[in-house]
Amino acid sequence: MGARTTTRGTHERMSTAAASGSGWIRLTIVPSITLGIVVSLSACRGDRHAPQAGDARSVAEAATREGDWRAAASGWHDVYLSEGQNSPEPCIETARALLKLGDATSAINMVQVGLERHPDHPDLLELRSEALVALGFGRAAEECYEHLLRLQPDRVSALIGMARLRIALENEAAAVPSIRRAIEITGGDAEQFSLLANALRASNDPLGAIDAYGKLFVVRDGTLEELIAAATLCMAEPVLEVRPEARQIGVRWLKKAIDIDPQSTQAHFQLAVLHEELGDTGDAVVHYRRAIETDPSCLMALTNLAIVYASLQDHERAAEIVSLALKLERDSNRRRALVRLLEPFESKQAIAGPPAIQVP
Repeated sequence: MGARTTTRGTHERMSTAAASGSGWIRLTIVPSITLGIVVSLSACRGDRHAPQAGDARSVAEAATREGDWRAAASGWHDVYLSEGQNSPEPCIETARALLKLGDATSAINMVQVGLERHPDHPDLLELRSEALVALGFGRAAEECYEHLLRLQPDRVSALIGMARLRIALENEAAAVPSIRRAIEITGGDAEQFSLLANALRASNDPLGAIDAYGKLFVVRDGTLEELIAAATLCMAEPVLEVRPEARQIGVRWLKKAIDIDPQSTQAHFQLAVLHEELGDTGDAVVHYRRAIETDPSCLMALTNLAIVYASLQDHERAAEIVSLALKLERDSNRRRALVRLLEPFESKQAIAGPPAIQVP
């Protein structure tokens, strides 16, 4: 008698193939491959007997509509057992429910059963990609998505699925074309613009990322993190060379960030920098001070505020902030630079203030 193939053994071969980078993972399907699925689904089914075909389908469809994924997985597997493999639907729906339950191993086995009869079915291929991602086989999942998109180039869910995967694989530049294609097809939604903005930012395209963030914030309100990330791009020199109005855009986004979290040190600091660059010194002082209030150890805010006060000839406040900064600054060159801010005032004995600060 030949060696018996079990679900566990099949999964082990799958893991080995994926780890070796062999691309397409090809499982040998024998009837016993469904053993693991049946065992897994027995917990979903309980002690009840499998219903007849018509009853099984109505139960499965109802469970799917209600989002009862345990009942759906069990019900659709009953449909598969009673109706066979002539239709891919039972395999598709069983696998989808199993993925919802977090059982990617059983899901990919069920998908593979369906692919034996329907090798290029797009729903099965997409579920296979999703299961491979869940199992940690990213490169194999990417190849599966690519195969699917050769069959259906405009399948939006696959375009976005592959983009998410490539971003997770830190290949953001490769994710951009599929996201752009999805936006061309659908007109764009919040998820697509968010993915595009993140991918462009990570692939060193700040101008494109700012444009994507702008479209995202039209579709929905930005989160604190998104608004700060977008505003940070508005401060980059390559952006300002092309879009000098980017500073004003950044100011608007950071004000919205502060509306979300008035205690955000980063938002106050960056807003102060932008106000200073725009010549709005009073507003810069306000937000540098707020950054320091929310985080007294924010050395960048202390240093910049000391420079602003020195430029305003406000010796008393400059000396106060320099003293605070020196308690935190450890770099000898930057410590000397802080002390030099006060040198123009030292010869003016008429100005009241603390004595000159010496670098320890």
